[in-house]
Amino acid sequence: MYNKKILLFFIIVSFLISIILAFQIVDTLDKYESDGIDHHIVKGDISDIWARGAQFKKDIISGKNFLVSGSEIYRSYLPPRLIGFFSIIFDYDLLSIENGIEKINLGFKKFYYLLLQSIIFYSVLVYFYNNFSKLENNSKITFYTLIFLSFCPNIFLYNSAFHTESIFFSLQLLLMTLLISPSTTLKYNILIGLILSLLFMQKTVGIFYIFVVCLYLILCFKRKSIKSIFIIFITYVSILTIIGFSNFKRVGVFYFMPTQGNEAVYHYLAHDILVKGKNMTGEKAGQKLNKDLKNWKLENQIENENLEKSRIQIMKFKKKYTLHLIQENPIVTLKIISWKALQTGILNPVYIFHYHFYEQDIYKKPPYYLEKDYLNFWTPIKISYSLLIYFIIFLGFINSIKKLDLKYNLFLFLSATYMFAMLSWVGNSRYFSTSLIYLSIYFGYGISFLLDFTSSKTSRTN
Repeated sequence: MYNKKILLFFIIVSFLISIILAFQIVDTLDKYESDGIDHHIVKGDISDIWARGAQFKKDIISGKNFLVSGSEIYRSYLPPRLIGFFSIIFDYDLLSIENGIEKINLGFKKFYYLLLQSIIFYSVLVYFYNNFSKLENNSKITFYTLIFLSFCPNIFLYNSAFHTESIFFSLQLLLMTLLISPSTTLKYNILIGLILSLLFMQKTVGIFYIFVVCLYLILCFKRKSIKSIFIIFITYVSILTIIGFSNFKRVGVFYFMPTQGNEAVYHYLAHDILVKGKNMTGEKAGQKLNKDLKNWKLENQIENENLEKSRIQIMKFKKKYTLHLIQENPIVTLKIISWKALQTGILNPVYIFHYHFYEQDIYKKPPYYLEKDYLNFWTPIKISYSLLIYFIIFLGFINSIKKLDLKYNLFLFLSATYMFAMLSWVGNSRYFSTSLIYLSIYFGYGISFLLDFTSSKTSRTN
């Protein structure tokens, strides 16, 4: 039942479903929403990435150097450049202008980007299987791990969407695969440093992940790991320095961390801390935030917010401002973060579909996911689904302690914990998917344990 041909068959089936789904999504939803401006599937954060990708393409075509092409690194460095290169290679304009309004351009060529995402993900998945099967001799565990990675909707649906997760998942899996049998060779460690850099460039959450990897290498090689860690750090820091230098050449400010990183804590925490820590109404908290920001701008003579230098200053202030609120209200902040972490952990298996079909009017209050009918119907489903997944993963983790290589097991556990800790305070279940990549192996152990347990009980009964 668990031979390689059957497993590859299921991986191919998953790949075909992913392609068909991407085709249907683009074919059906490559249109504007009711306002005639926002696009059904390229909206929110994604539309901003496309706009920055269009600027990157424009700069490249005009003859600008790669390093100084593009605009402010607001979210992540890599996604706008990937979509920009895609636009150049496939001769597809990302944006169009109608009646003086800039909009996401329509066109079926969008499908090819999703196709490339899927090809990359499933190629890495096969590579992961070929190597993980050497570490884990139990074909059942390998089988169920790969089935989870192929069909878990919180993973595989992102291959049919323009979010940044699919490429990030591929990089995570590639790194997981390479670390199954770590090496101290120069080429290997440069490659690890490059992948860690790409993880950070794809999603900011990867910024400190290098420390998890280095800890794993220390456990594997002990004193011999010093050379490997040095090479990895040199590679990683060199790439971050290049990004920082390119920003310095472009705008006169050296930075490599996306500017949204400074603003995110302000956006997600500051208002809630004022409301719950200072007993303010939502309206008064908003007024205080606006007033304090306005006063700071006046004190620091920030006159033109369209300048990137000014925006960087403003976002640094927002981060400092929020950190000060956190220091003043640690208990309240802990309660807020704990509640948001709980929300992050409630998985939504159909998030991509809801995002495409329901998340239309960004100004609608309340948003679709806070409407009473939506909550009453989907909350029990999401909680039940999440508890089932976590129960299987928990059983798998317990079962893996004695069976899976202890060092690699610790690496998986710390990786999943790191990703959750870095993103849980946002309160969006989408961000737990990065942890599921590592937890997939525990899922494989969990299903294998449950089937063996059921089989043994059945045989005893008979």
